[in-house]
Amino acid sequence: MSMLRITGQLVNVFERPKGVSKSGDEFAAKPTIQIMGSIPLENGQQRFDLVTLGVEDERPYNVLKGKSISVPVGVFASRSQAIFFVPKGARPELVSAAD
Repeated sequence: MSMLRITGQLVNVFERPKGVSKSGDEFAAKPTIQIMGSIPLENGQQRFDLVTLGVEDERPYNVLKGKSISVPVGVFASRSQAIFFVPKGARPELVSAAD
């Protein structure tokens, strides 16, 4: 069981196109998902945030598009940003309306 999870509405599933990095290295196309979730603020309000994550296989996500899901994530710091990733072998879970 993963300690960290991102939960929200799966709003998009697409393939990030192949390309070339700033250092000149080529990288392959990658299945990618976007999850919209709410983040509570100190004043009691909330803001919505869109998180884009690369995944191994888009097929388990395609059937969940538009639904609330939860997916395990890992995180690391890069400069002053937290970078989230979906660990290999991780699977999305459908979140029921009562959760």
